[in-house]
Amino acid sequence: MKVRIREITAALRKYGFGKVVNRTIKEKIFPSKDDEYDIFLDPEVPVNLRLMFQELGASFIKLGQLLSTRQDMVGEKIAPNLKSYRMTILQSHMMRLNG
Repeated sequence: MKVRIREITAALRKYGFGKVVNRTIKEKIFPSKDDEYDIFLDPEVPVNLRLMFQELGASFIKLGQLLSTRQDMVGEKIAPNLKSYRMTILQSHMMRLNG
């Protein structure tokens, strides 16, 4: 379990989400309204999120597929990127089934 948590934390940092995790922890300890970072406005987030899910494996890919159906939760820039990834996965599965 500890190894998996380290893998997830490393992937979060690798794809630029470390600042979000660190910020969340910091806000719980020292709440502040001065920090204006909005993850939904960062242009790199949609692609990095998809790549991170891919690197972390099947459970995270499934999470990405679920989130791709919830534009109201993840925003209009993130959902389509995850949807395109969902379609790529579907196509690769179909190719394996067809031999």
